[in-house]
Amino acid sequence: MEKLANQIYYTSGFPKMGITAGEATAQLAAKEIDFLKDGFRYSSLVMEPTQLTVEKLAGSDANRLILRLKGKLALETVHNFIQTLRPESAAQLILDMSEVSFLDSAGVGALVQIFVHRRHSGKSFALTGLSKQSNAVMQVAGLTKLLPIHNSVEEALAQRA
Repeated sequence: MEKLANQIYYTSGFPKMGITAGEATAQLAAKEIDFLKDGFRYSSLVMEPTQLTVEKLAGSDANRLILRLKGKLALETVHNFIQTLRPESAAQLILDMSEVSFLDSAGVGALVQIFVHRRHSGKSFALTGLSKQSNAVMQVAGLTKLLPIHNSVEEALAQRA
């Protein structure tokens, strides 16, 4: 019988995987934990924290704010994302999403929340540079016709002019 090597991600359930939390803590510095269970070798990788950074781009001024999002717009990052963008006072907000590596339903909900908040305040909102994955999520959610989506920041600026 051939032994199989599997990769699994771990959470706080170390005892279920055959090692104790103390042993895992000692091995965390290596970023990988190997253990044996039922004759199989498992390699467990430490999951990196989910991050989303927001960068102000050139062309922004008091009336126009152009932001580039980098990372994952997902459940783990939406709270800070909303807290950062809701108070923005610029009349026009353009989000360049070309460097968003992952978008989930919580991220879509956050985008809709910002869109609705800005619309009720008489301010504009546009998305640009959606990846294939982000565009697919927006299409499944039925939002490609509701939210202003452009291929580039330049296209969004031209549309507003």
